[in-house]
Amino acid sequence: MKLRAIVVGLAGYAAIWLITELVGSRQVGDEVMQRLITANGGRAPSTASIKEWMALDASDMAEGELYPYPRYFAGAHSPAPFVVIVEEGTTNGLLAGHGGTSVFVWVFGFTWRVSHKATWIS
Repeated sequence: MKLRAIVVGLAGYAAIWLITELVGSRQVGDEVMQRLITANGGRAPSTASIKEWMALDASDMAEGELYPYPRYFAGAHSPAPFVVIVEEGTTNGLLAGHGGTSVFVWVFGFTWRVSHKATWIS
């Protein structure tokens, strides 16, 4: 009976962690991306077009265009249930940019930023 309770508890923990990773990480990452673009004077596109926009590479640029616009990124992952870490940033050229790492609590659609762990500028 005790083993069964442990197995059920571990399965529940794993299920919540998986939901946080698959749903929460994506939701928090998209919110941070929208905030980054808006805060830097850009018009925040829909989530679908953000993914397309991030996928642009050098082949999408006109000839002679070195860096046509700022690039934004927000990578999110879940180290534990209800916890999402986001590494975010903006690059404004080949050697210029800024960003940081933040910790969020995500509970089934509700998000709270609880810590800003690091900031970088280059």
